[in-house]
Amino acid sequence: MSTARPRIGVLALGTFAIGTDGFVIAGVLPGIARDTGATLADAGLLVTAFALVYALAAPVLTAAVARADRRTVLVAGMTVLAAANAAAALAHGYGPVMAARIVAALGAAAYSPVALAAGVQLSPPQARGRAIALVLGGMTVSLVAGVPLGALLGALGSWRWTFAFVAVVAAACAAGIAVLLPPVPAMPASSLRARLALLRRVTVVGNLTATFLWITGAFVLYTFITPLLTAATGWHGASISTLLLIYGAAAYAGNAAGGRAADRWGAGRTVTAALCSLLVSMTAAGWAAHLGPAAGTVIVILTIIAWPAAGWSLTPAQSHRLVALAPAAGPQVLSLNTSAVYLGIAAGAALGGEVIRHTTIAWLGPAAATLQLLALLLVLSLRARPAPATRATRSAQLPAERA
Repeated sequence: MSTARPRIGVLALGTFAIGTDGFVIAGVLPGIARDTGATLADAGLLVTAFALVYALAAPVLTAAVARADRRTVLVAGMTVLAAANAAAALAHGYGPVMAARIVAALGAAAYSPVALAAGVQLSPPQARGRAIALVLGGMTVSLVAGVPLGALLGALGSWRWTFAFVAVVAAACAAGIAVLLPPVPAMPASSLRARLALLRRVTVVGNLTATFLWITGAFVLYTFITPLLTAATGWHGASISTLLLIYGAAAYAGNAAGGRAADRWGAGRTVTAALCSLLVSMTAAGWAAHLGPAAGTVIVILTIIAWPAAGWSLTPAQSHRLVALAPAAGPQVLSLNTSAVYLGIAAGAALGGEVIRHTTIAWLGPAAATLQLLALLLVLSLRARPAPATRATRSAQLPAERA
């Protein structure tokens, strides 16, 4: 793992760029709406479009590049992301910005599943969970550093500076991969029939559904995290930024812990424990908005640590679990999981908006917790179900998943 770490680190720079690109836009939507003449609701569709295109394109692009060298695909994905963000920074009018966001989603969708698969290939079997966590660590670092910095650039200058920042990071990643990453050969390409067979496996489809439920619940809350924190604490401005910084730090720690836990105790146990923690913390988030600033602030601080730590520990553990369920089709199953994640982001944002429209912001917590409960019940039922496997699959099964 020590020799592979620098190479995996450059892969993480790409997920940092993608995470910053995906999460920071919410903070600059008012500026985009003002400068392009769009309504705030129309500007919000930039987030939805990115998530949906990413979700639908990831499995298609992964299949299309199955025979290509991993390094070539990764450089191309980051180059497209850089070019699209540069175009967005220079765009005038809502239509060109939307087109740039769609192209950026295609570059991100081509990159992420292949980066995770390359991280697994570059690591020994006993360290695959940590490798996945390190690649995904770029996403959590984007919450701690990339999103605040991008938002600050937007506040000090313009939302165009935010897109330019992402373009520079993506271009640097493409150059780093070209120089530092060795050629990573593609795994033998599976036939279309074999790929479709993944969706006939109950355990694979069930775990993808669990991913969708968990992410949907998470983004019911995360999409409206700033007004929720304000309602619970009475804080504004810099104080809320401090809470978001704590959120990002907890997410980073949880991601690293999830990879190690999956290697040591098994991905299934790690996923179950994380979902239990999410159920409790999201229920508490709803209570906090009812209790007033004094008690609400205490609960929010505890929640803002427990929620992202649990949620982001799920990410590497669930990826590890899915690779274990289909070792010969790692890139394909990871691309399907990526699709489930981004469909969940789109669904969570929409559902959260409907909750606020018809009730109050305090009900976001119970709505999110309900989805975590459904995900937990599904995971427990899948763990109780004996998964049929061929002799080859059993021999290739990851050691951590056997635990």
